[in-house]
Amino acid sequence: MPTPKVPPREWLAVVLPPAFALIVVSAAGVDAASTAHGWLAFGCAVAGGVVPPLVYTVVLAKEGRLFLRDAEEIRRSRARIMAVAIPSSPSSAGRFSASGLAYWRSSCAYGARNGELSRR
Repeated sequence: MPTPKVPPREWLAVVLPPAFALIVVSAAGVDAASTAHGWLAFGCAVAGGVVPPLVYTVVLAKEGRLFLRDAEEIRRSRARIMAVAIPSSPSSAGRFSASGLAYWRSSCAYGARNGELSRR
């Protein structure tokens, strides 16, 4: 099956969000350098929020599903989303919520031990 030519504006939709993400990640890195355990939070945010979408984009590109052109490709992609992505979403949300809660509780405990938290 021949690969159709992809219009430049569609590449812009793929390239522009990661470019903006790079700006945000670099600002977060500068901010992380100014706090005691900022690099841990920064590393977790990059690992959980930046790496998976990039990996998924590469996988879609390798499978030829990054730019869908005909109705059959769109149907096949939607069927795969319904079979894989939607059922796995609640478990992913639970894992991310639990890890965020664990990080928050550990940072609160650290702050309480070192007198960094004010009374409310």
